[in-house]
Amino acid sequence: MALVHHREGNHHKSLEYHTKALEIQQTTLGEHHQNTALSFHNIGDVHYYNCEYVQAIASYLRAVSIREEVLKKNHPDIAVSFNRIGWACFKKGNDSNAVFYSTKELVLLKAIYGEKDERVIERCQIIGEALSKGGHNDLALDNYTKALEIHINLLETDIHPSTFPSVHQNWYSAL
Repeated sequence: MALVHHREGNHHKSLEYHTKALEIQQTTLGEHHQNTALSFHNIGDVHYYNCEYVQAIASYLRAVSIREEVLKKNHPDIAVSFNRIGWACFKKGNDSNAVFYSTKELVLLKAIYGEKDERVIERCQIIGEALSKGGHNDLALDNYTKALEIHINLLETDIHPSTFPSVHQNWYSAL
């Protein structure tokens, strides 16, 4: 029900149902369970969509803390949590934390999917954007260049990610 309310834009009702689900899961499954982490993550999503970034970050941090305990070291759900934390920090204007959490996600993405993956390209671009916004254009350019190099390598192997125009544009905008 929470997801239906969320899709309909009724975030208050969605938060109410996610909170009830969390309470039930904490009682029946305990604090250290993947489903409990998912509830914290979902609550973070509701706060994020309400532009309540401090609350979103707190919920995502609880989710990632549990996920790091109960999942294998390089699990994609941990990367997703770091992604959400990075975005919330970016939206909040905390570029240094956005870069920190996005870099943690990037390390996981490389470990999970390899160096030459569209998700790695995207994360390099986002880190570059946060660095550029924070006035660190040289570091931003390094990230945009890395994204472009990966993309060119993928093109040479006949894998065509849809991100090339934005990689190209970001690289030139950082010059």
